[in-house]
Amino acid sequence: YNQKQARLLLNTGDRGGVRMSFGYLFRKRDGTVDNLLQPRDSQDPGGIETHGLRYAIEADLADNLTFTNVTDWT
Repeated sequence: YNQKQARLLLNTGDRGGVRMSFGYLFRKRDGTVDNLLQPRDSQDPGGIETHGLRYAIEADLADNLTFTNVTDWT
């Protein structure tokens, strides 16, 4: 079993009322169970490979109004 995992997160902090966050996730796991009936490794349930991206923005438009947008792709 050869598991690898990496996470990257970048926060900009408060920049004039606007805050942003960027994230990336990579995970790979060669499972201990190999499906002999599936010749393609990408379709093997024992082998997991995941990539994920995340973007978030939050902006203060007024004293009582905040804009928030979060996008996630996995």
